[in-house]
Order: sequence, then structure tokens, then C-alpha cells
Amino acid sequence: MIMNSVRLGKFEGYSLAKKFLSEIKNEFPKAIVMEAVIKDERIFKSYADPLSANNENNKEKSVSNIVIEKMPTDVKKASDHVEREASSKESLLEKVSYVDRNYDSSSLEQIGASLDEGIMAVTLPSADVTLSFIQPGRIARVHVKEGDLVKENQLLVQMDSAAEKEQLEMIREESEDTTQIETQQASLVQKREYLKSLEWAAERGAATEAEIEDARLDVKITEFSLKTAEFKHEQSKRKYKEAKIRFDNLRIKSPIAGKVNKVEVEVGESINSLADAVRVVRTDPLWIDVHVPLETYNTLRLDQSAQVIFPDNTQEAQTGMIIFISTVADAASSTLQVRIEVPNKSGRPAGQQVRVQFLNPHQKIARNISGG
Repeated sequence: MIMNSVRLGKFEGYSLAKKFLSEIKNEFPKAIVMEAVIKDERIFKSYADPLSANNENNKEKSVSNIVIEKMPTDVKKASDHVEREASSKESLLEKVSYVDRNYDSSSLEQIGASLDEGIMAVTLPSADVTLSFIQPGRIARVHVKEGDLVKENQLLVQMDSAAEKEQLEMIREESEDTTQIETQQASLVQKREYLKSLEWAAERGAATEAEIEDARLDVKITEFSLKTAEFKHEQSKRKYKEAKIRFDNLRIKSPIAGKVNKVEVEVGESINSLADAVRVVRTDPLWIDVHVPLETYNTLRLDQSAQVIFPDNTQEAQTGMIIFISTVADAASSTLQVRIEVPNKSGRPAGQQVRVQFLNPHQKIARNISGG
């Protein structure tokens, strides 16, 4: 017979571990608990079916090659034993491993072989954005419908912007108006010429020092007026840029190339700020977040290939590539997140369960379980 199932668990709290042990008793009454660990102390290494352990004829079908420590007599007693130990120590039940006893060999290397079949995971869009307006308003036009393919920066939805358009045009004209600057420039040229004429006259006794000082003061005042006009002109240009940004915010454009997955608004509808308007997803390529056993992380590397097997089996396995390996493991499950990118020219939907295979990543797991 072949092995039916393998489950490895690591838990942050005793209550979760207790629930897991209950599942073993209820769903897999013939399961063999291989290992239970409270923190770093192994409270029992393994136990087998007592009939197989006591019957010489059945030893070849049991895990007799494993040294049995503190062996309980059945699954229920084993689970109770672990629960008592965890409760008495007031500590965490960190790990429970078990395997269905329907195996075809005494070697637990089959655990590694079964895991070599792949890790189940779910495909994800490589980009998934839900777009909103940042201010309330009335929907004027919806340019796309669900299922449409869109390009990056393509217009999707726009609000009523008649008033904002008029205001933007007014601010634009103000930002382009240089009349005040030109007026002050002309005035400054005239006052400088007048000052020169007074200085020439004063050299010949035809102008007083007071007249010259007044002319110099007029030049200074006009210079300041010119700077003020130039500053106001720069401020007008900034106000136009701000108004244009606000006007552009009345339109939603797609930040990615992809497919419109959901349109939440209709023409004429009034919506609040930040309410969902359009969702755009990109499924070519697909991403797959695989949670691999922590023992295998040192066998994986960026740009490494992985085989992705889809459930319908209508096509050959797709070859993907590792694009991300997390630097933080999940303590609860003793796994590490690895992200795979796989091409999707056929347009498969995201959300499918797939099997991901690496090159012999699980052999070390089987050795760890069988070797203690």
C-alpha cells in the first residue's frame, strides 16, 4: 500500500496544537505520530501501531527501524500524552509530525519522496490595483467595461469637471500673464535714465543732492516692485500646476497594463472620496507564493527555475522562476515564503491551485524526521 498523507505542523500556541492533535484523532485514526516537540525538548520521538510493534511478522511493515522513546499505545493516548506534557510545562507545543500508517516500506525516506511531488500553492496576479477618486463628485463618463484589456495610462473613468475646467483655464491665463513684469521693467528703465540725467545735471550745478536721492529711491522702489511682480508670476505658475493636478485627479487612468476586473461606478452616480471605482489586474505573468519548509531554504536561490503544474493537466508544466525569497520565516509553520513568476500567455485566471516542484528540495526533511 502507499502512504496516504503527510502533515507537518508548528504552532505558536498550545490551543492551536491541541486542535491539530484533535484533527489527527478524528480524521486519521490510523495515523502514526512520528515526532512531538515542546520547545527544544522532544517528548517522544515516534510510536507505531502496537500490534505491528509486538508482532514479529509485521515488523517489516512498521517503523521498527526508529528507536521508540516513551511510546504511547495508540493515537489517542499519544495525543493526550503530548497535551499533558504541554500543559504541565506551560510551554508551546512547537512541532507535531505524523504520517498515515498505510506505507509500503519501513523507511521514512518516502516522506521526502512524497514531498518531491511538489508543494501546493495558489496563483496570484502579478499586479492588482483598485483605483479610487480622492475627492467626492459625480461620474461623467465610464470609458471601459469589465473584461476590457487596457494599456498603461489609459483613461478609465472621469468625473464631471466643467467648473474645474473653467477655473483651470482662468488660472492658466493668469500664469501666462506677464503684464505686471513688463510694466515694472519699463518703469525701472525710465527711472534709471532719469537718475542719470539728474547726476549729469548735478555735476553742472543744475540739480540738488536731494533730487538725486529721491531719484535713487524711486529706482530702488521700482526694482523691488519688479521682483514682487516676478514672484507673483512664479506663484501663478505654481497655482496652475496645482490646479492641473486637481483637474487630472478627476480622471482615473490605469497605472498598469492589464484587464479590467471590476467596474464599481455608473454614469451619473455620485460617489464619495476613496470609494472603489475600478479594479485592474495583470495576470501575465502570474505570481505564486510558495511556503517551503524552512529546512530547504538553503537549496533555493533567485532566478532558479521551478515547474508549475496546473490542475487541468491540459498543458505541459510551465517553467517559472524564483523572483523573491523572504528573509523572515513563519515561526508558526516553520516555512519561508518564496515567490515564483510564471508566464501566462494562455490567459489562465489567477486563484488556481497549482503544484510547484523544485529539484529535490525535500530530501533533507525526510532525513530529519527519520533521524531525529
